[in-house]
Amino acid sequence: MHAKGLGFPVDVERAETLYAVACDRGDVGGCASLARARSWGTEPPPNVTKAVLAVQKACTSASEARACAAVAWMRARGSVLPRDETLAASLFQRACDGGNVGACDRLGKAYLAGDGVTADDVTALQLFRRACDKASADACTDLANMYCMGRGIPRDPVRSTALLQQACDAGDEGACRSKACSDPAPM
Repeated sequence: MHAKGLGFPVDVERAETLYAVACDRGDVGGCASLARARSWGTEPPPNVTKAVLAVQKACTSASEARACAAVAWMRARGSVLPRDETLAASLFQRACDGGNVGACDRLGKAYLAGDGVTADDVTALQLFRRACDKASADACTDLANMYCMGRGIPRDPVRSTALLQQACDAGDEGACRSKACSDPAPM
């Protein structure tokens, strides 16, 4: 709430302090939030390094979906950990298989662009559908764009428009601006 200014003024340092407390108490979500709270340079603070190690351990030893998604994002962006799109894609897959819908959407985008995987529109479509079915607004927008452009599926402007409305209703502002297949939101 402090990080996003929900009910409090935005206070990133306070948020990081609370993430560190949660991480120190063994909460993987707190460690993941601390690790991705900022884009650190080459030398993150010791508590962030500790958090990253805890998140990596939770992903590798327990296949904890939130932890795998957090490590995947760090690898995909090259923040805190060295950039590695192939490893990021495999971690997004693990997180997606564990039920993390954001990871399914991001993995779908990797398949669209060929980031760390062989480009495959059909696989991207399946991943977007999977995440959209679990109420991911971003994935519904991505799926709408696939229908609009006819990527991996026959073009269907009516289905695309319905998915854009679903994404808009779920809070995706880009989908709200597009609202119709003739103006697909950027993927």
